[in-house]
Amino acid sequence: MTRKVWGSTELIFNNETTTVHRAFINKGGQSSRHYHKHKTNLFYIESGFINVTIWDESGKRDVFLRKNEKLSIKPNIWHKFTAIQESVILEIYDVSIDIEDIVRDV
Repeated sequence: MTRKVWGSTELIFNNETTTVHRAFINKGGQSSRHYHKHKTNLFYIESGFINVTIWDESGKRDVFLRKNEKLSIKPNIWHKFTAIQESVILEIYDVSIDIEDIVRDV
């Protein structure tokens, strides 16, 4: 289990092309605004309710996700999530995680 300011994550699966983490997000917890240079980020909601804010060519938009809903974010798209309720989500990446992949806006 890896502790985060917004909760914790656990690695479920990792190989050369796919990584899966289960994220436990505290109510009100939020990630920093960030993007991934090389990986697609798929959110699948196991429980709870989250808001994913996305900044893309269309501008800023909010996507609200509940249990069994999913959202895919392509590389180089700024995004962040906020838990409206305590939530458990799967984060599925289409490539192995590279520590230099994330670019933060802080």
